[in-house]
Amino acid sequence: MEFNGAEKKYNNERRVVAVLLAVVLSFTMLFSSYYILKEQHHQCHGAECPICRNIERCEQFLNQISTGIIHLAISVIAVMIVAVITTKTNENISHPTLVSFKVRLDN
Repeated sequence: MEFNGAEKKYNNERRVVAVLLAVVLSFTMLFSSYYILKEQHHQCHGAECPICRNIERCEQFLNQISTGIIHLAISVIAVMIVAVITTKTNENISHPTLVSFKVRLDN
């Protein structure tokens, strides 16, 4: 299957978008953690404290992302294990044929 120029450009754009998304996600996780650490001992203004609300949002974001990353890691490991098992079992299977039994097919 041969790609033309438009398909190559589309694939390159998808790669760039994926890399940018990964970078943005990483920075968001990093700065959310930093914000939580920095504002951990702030002077709270009561039930309507905006800093406490922001800390809760950051914690919620980090919990959602970490859960997704854990599920992704588990699925990748499962796929790798299945791939290794299937390749090893396919190597050991030998199907008997007439050639392997050295049978002559003369009439």
